[in-house]
Amino acid sequence: MVDVYLSYSRADHAAKRLAEALREIGISVWFEPQLMAEAEERTRLRSSSVVVVLWSAHSAKTERVQRQVAAASGQIVSVYIERLERQPRGGMHLAVDLSEWTGSENDREFQRLVTGIRARLKVEGIIVLAPPRTPLPSSPPGKSVGMEDTGAWLRPAFRT
Repeated sequence: MVDVYLSYSRADHAAKRLAEALREIGISVWFEPQLMAEAEERTRLRSSSVVVVLWSAHSAKTERVQRQVAAASGQIVSVYIERLERQPRGGMHLAVDLSEWTGSENDREFQRLVTGIRARLKVEGIIVLAPPRTPLPSSPPGKSVGMEDTGAWLRPAFRT
């Protein structure tokens, strides 16, 4: 079983960079740059704990990505690698904006993605043993960090 199935358009070069970054911190990723048979694709999707969908202008129009989103039995995490006029909908539990990500593990949105994936893996009973290379940002003194639901997007919210 793999932790994350990465769904993306072949035109999106950020997919490889994201897969490598997740692997570096101990999250196993199914990233297949070659096309595979639909039956194998469905098997891999269903055996993954989390499906991370990279949304871009290309992937939003790609039939294969749409099919993968529809077939995903695990929890779906949307990662926007481009700003889109219209946000795709359907079964997304967490959305992260990596449209300005430079590849840094210290990036706030990248850390939100990692935290979201790890939370879903914990729910599935899977423990990711490798700790993050950099600590997650802590809350300001006297405040706790939570998540605020703003429609399709979950944003960090500071509560007093």
